[in-house]
Amino acid sequence: METQQKITQLDARVFKNALIAGANALNAKRETINALNVFPVPDGDTGTNMSLTVLAAAREARATISLNVHDIAKAASGGALRGARGNSGVILSQLFRGFARGLGSANASAFNAEDLALAFAGSTQAAYTAVMKPKEGTILTISRAISEQAAQFVKISNPDRDNIVKMLDSVLEHARKVLLQTTGMLPELKAAGVVDAGGEGLITIWEGARDSLLASGEIALVEDVSASSPITATFGAAEDIKFAYCTEFFINFDEARANPNLESNIMAYLAKHGDSVVVVRDEGIVKVHVHTNHPGSILEYALAIGSLSTIKIDNMREQNHQMASFMPTASAGTNPVATPAAELPHTESGFGFIAVSSGNGFSKIFHKLGVSHIIEGGQTMNPSTEDILQAAATVPAANIFVLPNNKNITLAAKQAANMIDGKTLHVLNTKSVPQGIAAMIAFNPSANAQDNQTQMESAADTVHTGQITYAVRDTELNGNTIAQGDILGIINNEIVTSSKSVTECAAQVLDMLMTGDRSLLSIYSGQDISEDDAQALVRECEAKFPDIDLEFHNGGQPLYYYIFSAE
Repeated sequence: METQQKITQLDARVFKNALIAGANALNAKRETINALNVFPVPDGDTGTNMSLTVLAAAREARATISLNVHDIAKAASGGALRGARGNSGVILSQLFRGFARGLGSANASAFNAEDLALAFAGSTQAAYTAVMKPKEGTILTISRAISEQAAQFVKISNPDRDNIVKMLDSVLEHARKVLLQTTGMLPELKAAGVVDAGGEGLITIWEGARDSLLASGEIALVEDVSASSPITATFGAAEDIKFAYCTEFFINFDEARANPNLESNIMAYLAKHGDSVVVVRDEGIVKVHVHTNHPGSILEYALAIGSLSTIKIDNMREQNHQMASFMPTASAGTNPVATPAAELPHTESGFGFIAVSSGNGFSKIFHKLGVSHIIEGGQTMNPSTEDILQAAATVPAANIFVLPNNKNITLAAKQAANMIDGKTLHVLNTKSVPQGIAAMIAFNPSANAQDNQTQMESAADTVHTGQITYAVRDTELNGNTIAQGDILGIINNEIVTSSKSVTECAAQVLDMLMTGDRSLLSIYSGQDISEDDAQALVRECEAKFPDIDLEFHNGGQPLYYYIFSAE
């Protein structure tokens, strides 16, 4: 791209505009970037995670009143660090962090092309340092291409070396060429015939920033509804939502005078007036969660038991309409709901627990195992670093174990562990919800934190996880053609089979999963599986695997028809 305009410095206003325009550009293109993901499963896609991360960065930059460009960069870095979602979002946050460091700490009201080149260099250095095993063909490669071309451009021999617009033109043209090469750098990209999604996202940000340099006036940040207040993920049409209001609150009551059947009585009442019921009781307090059409009646009933606190009511139909305008497919991400548990953690041993869970059934299991705080999230709802930090703030324990239960959440959890003050977060390597359950069962309140982490991770490693979901796009994977809508069978995060039938795919996965020395099979049905279908699968497994212990639970998870756990 050629231009006649010459810009040699970026002041605070222009820099803010550039950050906001970059965020807007990525947000507008995120579904295109999501489509570059190699795995066609409905998970927390790269475009969505990066978009929510850069929106958090731009939001903080916009709110900064300082005219010091380094202060603006630091604010953007802080926003990205806290708003980081998924592995791609965490790496992007490190790029922002390095950019701020590279820009320097001087009290400067503007920066020039040479300063920008140093910022790009700092960005690349921070990202490569943050990744334990840097892999080429990823966003790291594109960041390095940007920084190297920027350094080359500002050399003394270049007559345009002080023109920031021409510098970005050169940098982005080079980055686009390198991006095309990423298809051949990684086998999975080559097999799918796509470029790296993270690299495309990074270039998109800087293309938006570059275009803003020639704009006049302020640029408004296009806020994403999924990045604002926490909402419950809802898939499907709004008219399909039977109960409109997600209602949550605490009941504070006199434990000495309470009915011993209080918990079951509340559950029975709520079941008559809604669904998605969760009731958790501890001494003097009950946490209630229900989807209902009459939240007022629910609150009146609860007031007869005790005083109410932390009342939260969300209109899910309204949220669904808002979501639809930004996320036309079920693969788009939403902001997870952090649900503070009423029960206390193992405070007698100084430990607390945070688990990422998807589905009421799984959440109930974690509650019963003593988890102090559950973040509703997972595949389509990668919680941010800030979500994990806020959860940790509610847990009254010095040592808190975090169970990500998804490999795409681990980096955000580790970033939270590095940022927290006054407490220690121990991030476990759980890659699935069944692994998280196994880890909680292995917890020993008499052991210290280090020994518990070792024991809990060892227990998680013994669990082999199977999942049945669907393809959200056409793709070629490992020589197999997968069509949108096909049913996919996954074992330990690898797609192992596909079918047109959920029942057939489940049978294939179970046959592969139950090889070797397996003694326990747990089946968790999703929200789209009927009770009859689930029980039919249980009977089939009882006949096929007569010598193993079999457990069945209604996990209630969205998107995944079944989740299997084999030990």
